[in-house]
Amino acid sequence: MKTIKRLIKELCPNGVKYVNLSKLISKNTFKQITSAHEFESMNKFSGNIKMLPSSKNYDWATDELTAGENIQKGKVISLGRARYANIKYWEGKFISCNNHLITSFDESKILTRYLFHFINNNIKHFYIDTATYPKLEDSIFENFKTPFPPLEIQQKIVEILDKFTLLEAELEAELEARRKQYEYYRDKLLKFPDEGGVMIKDMIDYIQPTKYIVFSTKYNNEYSIPVLTAGKSLYLGYTNETNNIYKASKDKPVIIFDDFTCNFHWVDFEFKIKSSAMKILIPRNVTKYDFKFLFYLMKTLKYDIGRGDHKRHWISKYSEQILNVPNISRQKEIVKVLDSFNILVNDISNGLPKEIELRHKQYEYYRNELLNFKDVVG
Repeated sequence: MKTIKRLIKELCPNGVKYVNLSKLISKNTFKQITSAHEFESMNKFSGNIKMLPSSKNYDWATDELTAGENIQKGKVISLGRARYANIKYWEGKFISCNNHLITSFDESKILTRYLFHFINNNIKHFYIDTATYPKLEDSIFENFKTPFPPLEIQQKIVEILDKFTLLEAELEAELEARRKQYEYYRDKLLKFPDEGGVMIKDMIDYIQPTKYIVFSTKYNNEYSIPVLTAGKSLYLGYTNETNNIYKASKDKPVIIFDDFTCNFHWVDFEFKIKSSAMKILIPRNVTKYDFKFLFYLMKTLKYDIGRGDHKRHWISKYSEQILNVPNISRQKEIVKVLDSFNILVNDISNGLPKEIELRHKQYEYYRNELLNFKDVVG
């Protein structure tokens, strides 16, 4: 911070200049794929071509043969066109689908990486609510006042902030390695002799979720009731609606199950949901089957939903699967072991997830401090 202030006094004696963001960027000059289905079919999770979907998936990649003439190259910031920003930064070869693609108008004057940190710091200002879903408002984005310090100051800010993002990335990589280790031992621990087994539907019942759907999607983190999805990310936001809240608790937990993707989550707190495309799962016989054990056991299933097969699965197929289940005392022993492992790799209040959260907050704090020049006197 002292170095930045010293540089500002030396290089900007009259203060840092602010200009409209549109004067610093080139927007949507790269070729993109328009079909989300075509784009998703290219994903191999490996290869030298980075994939930039408009979704939260940061780990997509493919090879040059598959990407073909869609390959682009450069330093680029991607922003989702609607719903969520899901901001990403990439340097090198890539393909993109349905994003706003932003880059510096001149890298010798304004760094794309500097712009990434600035846009990320102000992302909440750029998306507005519409009748359907939030979308990036071009006029707000392009006219947003943006600090334009000399290149030396930009480079120093990027250097400092990148140290935080690198540390966070290293912690996330370590967490991913631990999760894979956890899944390996979980799967071994939950492998039992085939002794006939029991159908899932005979151990787990379901509730239709329609009653608990949120009315307004104008979420706010200041509100207290979480709005959940059974997709890869559990939380969509928070609502202030107080009617028809599902009263899950530590004593009466549920599993929310996406009827189309078959993703599911353990929930032991009150909530509302976004849509009816899920089931709320509850136990049938807790004296014979430990509900948490069944949750862990379902996580080991290799269930194929079929590519392009957009249909509901719980009733028609998923719940028909047969699981081998030991006696109740053995179930409870296994749950204790897996709960301990789970805290280390998944509980945001403990272990690495907590450390990552703290590092991210630290990055956000310094990003905001370093990119606010209005209080700095040249």
